[in-house]
Amino acid sequence: HGTQSVMKRKSIATISIVCENSPVFKQKKKVNKNTDVNYFYDEKAENGLFSNFYECSEKNSLKLIINGKSWKTVEHFFQASKFLGSNETPKSREYSELIRNASTANIAKILGGQKLGGGYPWRTKLNPVITEFLNYHVTLRPDWDSVKEMIMKEVIV
Repeated sequence: HGTQSVMKRKSIATISIVCENSPVFKQKKKVNKNTDVNYFYDEKAENGLFSNFYECSEKNSLKLIINGKSWKTVEHFFQASKFLGSNETPKSREYSELIRNASTANIAKILGGQKLGGGYPWRTKLNPVITEFLNYHVTLRPDWDSVKEMIMKEVIV
């Protein structure tokens, strides 16, 4: 396992990766030395590999394995974790797996938020799925506000 560290003026962030031979890490990264902040919201932009939407795949030689399961993105893991815990049921585990297997991080986020919406056809197709699981009383774990930060740190540290 390789480890890639990014130093900021007042803090160090460490990210563990499965494959240190990835071409992603061979690229030179520019760091703006005039600021304490590095933005990485766009997974396709510079520093994008630090985005929770960055896809781990054979294409970039990265794998994200947590508790023996493979995850496409950190976002998939975070959203799926909302439905697991002390009150999980077979249906909430099924919903968590549906999120884990979502084709994109954006779809995982929408499923995790359980918000019904309109707009694009791919988005409206999610409404019946969300409604089905809401009808089975699959909702956010009650302790989510107290554990969400710990869960995110678990996967990025």
